[in-house]
Amino acid sequence: MTKTTTSGDFRGGLVVGLACSALLGLPTATCAAPSDFRVLSDELTAKGEFGVELQSSVARPRGAPGEAQPRALQGLAEFSYGLGRHWELSLQLPASRVSGTTYGNGANIELTYIAPHDDESGFYWGGRVELGRSRPIGEHASWETEWRPILGYKRGDWHAVLNAGMAAALSGEASQLNFEPSAKLAYRAARSLSVGVEYYLDAGPLAHPRPSGQRQELGLLVVDAKVGEFDVNFGVGKGLTSGSDKAVLKLLVSWAPD
Repeated sequence: MTKTTTSGDFRGGLVVGLACSALLGLPTATCAAPSDFRVLSDELTAKGEFGVELQSSVARPRGAPGEAQPRALQGLAEFSYGLGRHWELSLQLPASRVSGTTYGNGANIELTYIAPHDDESGFYWGGRVELGRSRPIGEHASWETEWRPILGYKRGDWHAVLNAGMAAALSGEASQLNFEPSAKLAYRAARSLSVGVEYYLDAGPLAHPRPSGQRQELGLLVVDAKVGEFDVNFGVGKGLTSGSDKAVLKLLVSWAPD
């Protein structure tokens, strides 16, 4: 399945970008949500087309009463190109905003593959591999890689997806392989509207997972809608463990500029 490539005025995309920027300006607490806050499915940029996606997320962390937390927010811009019917190449530019200051957090190159399948029903599979240079605030830059197998199933108006993600640093001291799965179950309520739930887990090193109380585990209610030429994903949720953010909010907007 390819992402919709409806023609449109690119200036409309700038309007959506400004809307995401407005969300980036909200006063928030330290954000520990995933920098790429989505569950990957069989949607790819059409062959020979370009795509743009803007992501923004805020979170309210748990903390001791009266403890001051720095204001922070995460955002990400992704630029993609359809290499073929089943392949997509993309560049990600993550950023964060802390106490009024914006920081660039590196860059990632990704290659995604989805195997041929029935777009409307049944099982499908694929995967994405990522290589990037990460620069968290206050830390040294390091090379990192991420692998996300994609497993999906469609039946009627239901769509279930699992990303059994794994990530590892290729430089520095933290070279262990981390287990970071995510999943989604969505119901198509109308032709251009779906509602569902998403789940994200950062379990820590695959060889020695963190205790359940120390894991970052999030559950969200999400809405996916087609608004003109834009695909919008909005979610609101909460942490499911004592080591997770108390509440989280995300907004993703994607389109294919003409």
